[in-house]
Amino acid sequence: MEYDPDRPDNLYDPVSGDPGAHDPFDAEAIPVSRQLQFAKHRREVGVLAALLIALVATLLGGPGGDGGSPTDADESSRNGSAE
Repeated sequence: MEYDPDRPDNLYDPVSGDPGAHDPFDAEAIPVSRQLQFAKHRREVGVLAALLIALVATLLGGPGGDGGSPTDADESSRNGSAE
């Protein structure tokens, strides 16, 4: 992107008129920042992440669930006794 070297600038004197808050990068600007939204809603994101982790742990049978510890039947079969 080339600029006119003789264009007015505001280094020492203000530019005449009101140029507004626009520049050549307006086309690349996005209306919402995901990073800002996560920062503003940090607590909700943390709760959601904790719930998601708990759900995955429950579905995979983590500790304290059905697949986490041996049952009485498993113990008796290892000892050789049958009930």
